[in-house]
Amino acid sequence: MTPEPNLLTTKTLIIGALLCASGFCTVASFSFAQTADNYSIRVESNQVVVPTYIYDKDRMIEPSTMKETRCGLANMKKFDKLLPSEAYIPANCDESQVLGLAAKDFHIFDDGREQRIQNVTVERLHDITVRDNMSWHNEFSDTPIGKWSASDLPPLQMGFGPSEAIYFYLIAYLPPKSPEGSCHRIKVKVERRNSFVYTRSEYCNAVHSSSDPLNGTKFGKQLEGYAAFGKDAKIALSIQTGYFYTGANRARVDITAEFSWNSLRRQWIHATLDATIGIMGVAYKEDGTVAARFSDMGCCPSDKPHFVRGRHPYQAHPEMDVAFIPNRFETQIDLLPGKYNLQIVLGDGSKFGRVEVPLAIDSYDGNQLALSSVVLCKRFRDAAAAAQEAAAANLAPQYVPLVSNGTQFTPAGDTHFRKGEPLFAYFEVYEPLPATTSATTVQIRMKITNVKTGELKVDTGLRNASSSSQPGSTVIPIAQKVAVDQLPPGSYKLEVQASDSAERSTVWRTATFTVE
Repeated sequence: MTPEPNLLTTKTLIIGALLCASGFCTVASFSFAQTADNYSIRVESNQVVVPTYIYDKDRMIEPSTMKETRCGLANMKKFDKLLPSEAYIPANCDESQVLGLAAKDFHIFDDGREQRIQNVTVERLHDITVRDNMSWHNEFSDTPIGKWSASDLPPLQMGFGPSEAIYFYLIAYLPPKSPEGSCHRIKVKVERRNSFVYTRSEYCNAVHSSSDPLNGTKFGKQLEGYAAFGKDAKIALSIQTGYFYTGANRARVDITAEFSWNSLRRQWIHATLDATIGIMGVAYKEDGTVAARFSDMGCCPSDKPHFVRGRHPYQAHPEMDVAFIPNRFETQIDLLPGKYNLQIVLGDGSKFGRVEVPLAIDSYDGNQLALSSVVLCKRFRDAAAAAQEAAAANLAPQYVPLVSNGTQFTPAGDTHFRKGEPLFAYFEVYEPLPATTSATTVQIRMKITNVKTGELKVDTGLRNASSSSQPGSTVIPIAQKVAVDQLPPGSYKLEVQASDSAERSTVWRTATFTVE
């Protein structure tokens, strides 16, 4: 019995396209020259950390073995039968990957000179396959606090299956002294016969924030130019922001961007998905100074691949773009109370989308009843399963999800809702720090008004918030469902206020949305 040919295709694309998703765009039978705007090799403190993939050359081009085929089918079967409360932790089915190597097996050269390796560790690719109320899709991260998501996928079938576990090495060494901004060539060799080594070939001596890896790179400067002077934005970009207090006069700002994956430039060079997709955001204070910034790479910068002698390329599969080209990005930044102008730019190397968002964060001393922003959500899933999956893949470990009553909610970038789509308003109530012996009861009230006519469509009256409270916490995370089907098409303003039995009340927080 021969292996399923479609499963081989799935395996090949998972290896290739998921490397792209994490910034290591390659497929087994190719090697690459690298560009100077490479962001994957990072200078961390005084170390250079080099992500490296090792494959067996012969195994890379062979058809899937029966063991690999059974493993892939078992992943699909497991994924298909899981309950929403169960986490999907995939097996590693690719026998062409070379694992189990130690520091003594590697040699690393910086500008032709061998360096002393400090340590070598192994990580799983930061990618998960997510099941939520809408469907299933791939999510991936390359920074600790940014998450990219691809489009929803059709029911499981050969060619469209969940991701497998893929692993890579992180090689760390102390680089020779060099001027800041200077760039250096990297080469990794392995003491193992018949090994194919894939890693980036260049790094530049610039310490980047882990949440802003494009700062100072060629692509990052291009995005900065779009932000400052761009007037011909051609990528439609939808943004939703909201802030949540993390302490007295400290706030975490959630930023979600949505866009059409099909509007982004990409191409297939034989079996390799080639694209340059990135995002950058800068929060400016009223005086024009920078309060915070972020950047991230969503997919696949690479030069044209070169054939390895004696090998043949796999086929291109543009039908798989929907699974690997992102259509959503989520991140978070910390800001103090004040007024800001948030500029966000998404680019694909040839065109861009640009949005400016005013942001005002109220002061909060921790001793008052307070309310966060109201963030509108379409997607939700079991919070415990989501946490297990993210932890297993180390997916954006610093990203703080929105969770209420055991359910994790995903902010929507686009706040247009169609009939039949779910709409949840997520917000947090902050009770005063314990100062009295008597407990107070917190209530919330929500109103929805037609923006054009001024007609009040929904008024919930006061509702007890105790069902969402958390033992020992002064934060009450609440998700209120909005009955979109009961609203006629139009634009609406949603307002939320919190009050308590001590006769304290918060300001009204608002969010706007459109029903189509």
